[in-house]
Amino acid sequence: MGEAAIPLLFLCWADYTSYVSDAQLRRILPQSSARLMTISQAQRYKNVGKTLRHLQVLFFMLEQYFERPALVRPDKILTGVDVMNVLHLKPGPQVGAILEAVAEAQVEGKISTRAEALDFIKTLPAAEK
Repeated sequence: MGEAAIPLLFLCWADYTSYVSDAQLRRILPQSSARLMTISQAQRYKNVGKTLRHLQVLFFMLEQYFERPALVRPDKILTGVDVMNVLHLKPGPQVGAILEAVAEAQVEGKISTRAEALDFIKTLPAAEK
């Protein structure tokens, strides 16, 4: 999700909190950092449980994003200029899609060096002319 990750997670949070009353939200909010409840546990409490589980998942995701940034958002190993030069592309959305694929491959542990990234982009369907 790139730079949109945090705003989207907050939007998701806002959406899910709309399923419960203000009083219910105040009661469950402190539990959002607690151990993640199971789906079956959440279902027992209907919308309140569903909302609490969702808040717990969001808390976990935000915690990972801020506490383990190297895993969630590794340093860029290629630039758009690199992509355009290697694949002979013009600036455009295709370059961004390729950079996003590189970042995803880094997070998944498929690539970790510039050389691996350069080889990787040559195999992408978006690289085909």
